[in-house]
Amino acid sequence: MPIPPTYLVDNYPLRQVVISPDGRYVAVAGRRGLAHYSVNSGRWKTFVNESMENEFVVRGGMCWYHHILIVAVETEEEYEIRLYSRELELDNTLLLHVETVPSPIVLVALVGDDGILVYCNDNALYHFIVTTTKESISLKLVGQITFHGIIRAPARVRSISWILPEDQLSMSSRLFLQISLHK
Repeated sequence: MPIPPTYLVDNYPLRQVVISPDGRYVAVAGRRGLAHYSVNSGRWKTFVNESMENEFVVRGGMCWYHHILIVAVETEEEYEIRLYSRELELDNTLLLHVETVPSPIVLVALVGDDGILVYCNDNALYHFIVTTTKESISLKLVGQITFHGIIRAPARVRSISWILPEDQLSMSSRLFLQISLHK
């Protein structure tokens, strides 16, 4: 499963790598753009249109939700969470969903069966739920919290986890939050 040389030549070194929880998919991101791989098909997918690949940088991470790659990106004008399908070609006109946030994304993490945590440089944590229908998939903002006075250096945060007790799953008002900082 060597990474396609056409991607590496222009985007070395790799800065992000993520493997799906079931081990079926891998995604990599370098200086620009991204590429992803399916163990089942043995195929890498890369952007055919080089200008689309060069229009963004993956910053803040990536995670797999089933066959959907959730990516935190930075363009010249915006900070976005993009949803790419493994089943579709890598093309920014085929994005399943785009969510814009107000500041650079520090990290993206899956939580529970359908939750996504997005922590941003403005010290805000956004909690999204992945909503799916037969025709579409999107992110729905269900809450946010800021850590002003708690976290002094947002860029040093390396991981966040959010655990709801079983009896509170429908009421997200109480939660246990764990934050790891880079020393």
